[in-house]
Amino acid sequence: QQVVLPNRTMKNQTLLRLLLPTVLLLLVAYGARQAEARLRWKSWSSALPSSLIDRLTNECLEIQRFEEANDMNTVYKDNKKPTRWYPLGDRPRIAVEEAIQRLYALIHDHAKDSGIIGAEWWVQVVQAEQGKLGFHLDKDEAIASLEHRLVHPSFGSILYLTDVGGATLIFDQYSPTGNGYEPKVAKHAAASLPLKGKYTLFGGNLLHGVLPGPDRKKARGRKRITFLVNFWTHRPAPPNLQLFDPVAYHMSVMSKAELRKFRKELDAEQNEPKVMKLLKHNMHPDNPDRVPSYTHRIELPGGDHNDVVLPRKMKWGSTVKLSWTRPKLSKKKKNETKDEEEEEAEEEKHEPQRYVVKRKKKKSKKSKKSKKKKNKKSKRKNKKNKSEL
Repeated sequence: QQVVLPNRTMKNQTLLRLLLPTVLLLLVAYGARQAEARLRWKSWSSALPSSLIDRLTNECLEIQRFEEANDMNTVYKDNKKPTRWYPLGDRPRIAVEEAIQRLYALIHDHAKDSGIIGAEWWVQVVQAEQGKLGFHLDKDEAIASLEHRLVHPSFGSILYLTDVGGATLIFDQYSPTGNGYEPKVAKHAAASLPLKGKYTLFGGNLLHGVLPGPDRKKARGRKRITFLVNFWTHRPAPPNLQLFDPVAYHMSVMSKAELRKFRKELDAEQNEPKVMKLLKHNMHPDNPDRVPSYTHRIELPGGDHNDVVLPRKMKWGSTVKLSWTRPKLSKKKKNETKDEEEEEAEEEKHEPQRYVVKRKKKKSKKSKKSKKKKNKKSKRKNKKNKSEL
């Protein structure tokens, strides 16, 4: 009987079938990491058309009012509030979902290789005079509470719907295990000050929070409204994340015809988002051009705190890159320092040398007496030895 052995081609095909899914997953994960590594923070002004901003603001306030009236502010484990999920492939039903679609199109250059499938969103409405909001890391809240590990989104983002309130401060720190941060001391950060229609994107694993507003008296009675969106490569775990049902909130859902009409109106505005230039402030004490500053204590998760030197004034509506590293000298300053060092070296050469005369130490009387005694003893020993011989 002849034994039929499998061909090499058959073996290769089976290996490819087994390895292809894992290779694809690794490529998606690698693309997501590369996209995150390329981006720390970026801001756009007039990110969305003004009519969409107005309609989005009204819907955000409507959602908040409905939840407060019907006591729907449920809190899960570790005092965590629920967030909403929107799959990017679905047709928008309300202005919130249309805004998410347009924001994703805006960041497509950063997110095209990351394999993003959906967006987690929520609304934050706070009195402008209320002040700061706690610093934290965006993560899958259900997994963090139940499994005690951190899973971060690919990107976090903030859309400002008003001009009042404190700045969002985003550090270059992240927590690999949930205990401690890397780097241990922040070297860089971005301060994003509120401006209506401004959109700020940042790495999903970065530590961030809100500073107290500069003019609390002027902002009394006004609200700081922000629309927050995290982009994910997978859907976070329930129960913290929920699908949003606009009908349950008594909101009007757009039909296909109404959506087409609404999009035509938005396109007619010819809104062009503009990338905002980062203003830079080096807050290191060795920087001669450092702006007036103050020290602000930031409370971190877990009870720790961090004292940060911040500028007293920042341009309103801007995004400012702050750094606490030793400033690099320009070419002119380097040449100036070299010239000064050379001049000092030449001056030292021409200075008259001072010769130090070494004086012999006077021998004490005690040392002389001890030497005489030693000499007498040695003489006596020599005499004894001679007599014995």
